[in-house]
Amino acid sequence: MLELARVGVKFANTFAQLVAGHGVFVVQPAECFFVEVDFFLGGRAGGFGGWGKPFEDDLIKDIIPFIESHYSVKADRESRALAGLSMGGGQSLNIGLANLDTFAWVGGFSSAPNTKPAAELVPDPEKAKEKLKLLYISCGNKDGLIRISQGVHSYLKDKNVPHTWHVDEHAHDFQHWKKGLYNFSQLIFKPATK
Repeated sequence: MLELARVGVKFANTFAQLVAGHGVFVVQPAECFFVEVDFFLGGRAGGFGGWGKPFEDDLIKDIIPFIESHYSVKADRESRALAGLSMGGGQSLNIGLANLDTFAWVGGFSSAPNTKPAAELVPDPEKAKEKLKLLYISCGNKDGLIRISQGVHSYLKDKNVPHTWHVDEHAHDFQHWKKGLYNFSQLIFKPATK
């Protein structure tokens, strides 16, 4: 059973108000409904074991069904987005791209080393081309982890998987994440331009 203490439900007018959170956002439109999730499942003191498969299972099997059973949201994949920053960016790419029947809009901002290798993220480029409405990858050019996002971008480009690649002048910081989150929010739930 989902513990409400693990999920912070917030109503907001813009994504930018969520930037100061834990890093993973599940978005389902219904008068600007956003869910921010702490993927550590007990905080950093409990170790990092919660950010892998246990978190993915909680998100897919508990959190999303809870949202859909308690709130008026559209429950189809094309009405659901997943995005995150830093470790949350890695998790968003790992989970979103592994669950294309659940998410049509996926974003990773300054994705951290927990991001799977690009060939594992997108093992079937044709399926990704068919299913994704938007894949948004961004990183600051002063971010020491830019190689991770660059590797994903290069693989996607090589495999002709449509995606948005955004690089700005920032580091691994809130200035970049705020900009990335804003840009992502302007593209989701609209007709895709592939």
